[in-house]
Formats: sequence, C-alpha cells, structure tokens
Amino acid sequence: QLEGVLSALMRRVEALADTLESRQLIAVFGILARLQWRDPGLVSTLCVSVQKSLGSYNDRSIHALLQALTKLKHKEEDLLQALVPHILKHTRHMTPAAVSTVLATYTR
Repeated sequence: QLEGVLSALMRRVEALADTLESRQLIAVFGILARLQWRDPGLVSTLCVSVQKSLGSYNDRSIHALLQALTKLKHKEEDLLQALVPHILKHTRHMTPAAVSTVLATYTR
C-alpha cells in the first residue's frame, strides 16, 4: 500500500518536474536515493529538467546534484556531459569535497 502511495507521488513529481527549482530537483534526487527508488523514466525526466535550468546552478548545487546522482547509482550521460561546462565555470570556487565528488562521478 505504501508503495502505491509513493508511486502516485512520484508520478506527480514527474508531472511537475519542469516547474521545480534546482534545490527542489536535488532534494527529489536525494529522496529517490534514500528510498532506493528505481524508475529510469522518472530519473530521465528529472535530468532533462535539470539540464533546462543549469544556468541557475552554482558550485554547491552542482556538488549536491552529483552527490545525489552518485547515491542514486544512476549514470545519465546526457546530464553528465551537460554539466561539464558548468563544472569548469565553477571549479575555482569548489571545495575539496566537491572536487572529489566530481572526480569520482566522472571516473566511475
């Protein structure tokens, strides 16, 4: 029964994906990772939404996004490629932990 409720909530999240702000999208990825939710369609939809709003991401939000994607164990190649210029733009502001996350994401 709980899975039915979660499934309905995830469908609603998917429907609203284009209206979510960067911090909300990152939070959804984090929730999916904690729930170990396996829905490639939902993840792909969220990744497309992230790509549309990448201009609003700073070094911290990029770090948080990469952490969430790593925990989710989902490798969305298009999103990872789209992130590269933004990572390069923010590299000088990244903490050592963020740099470590970036390296781990792109070398796995």
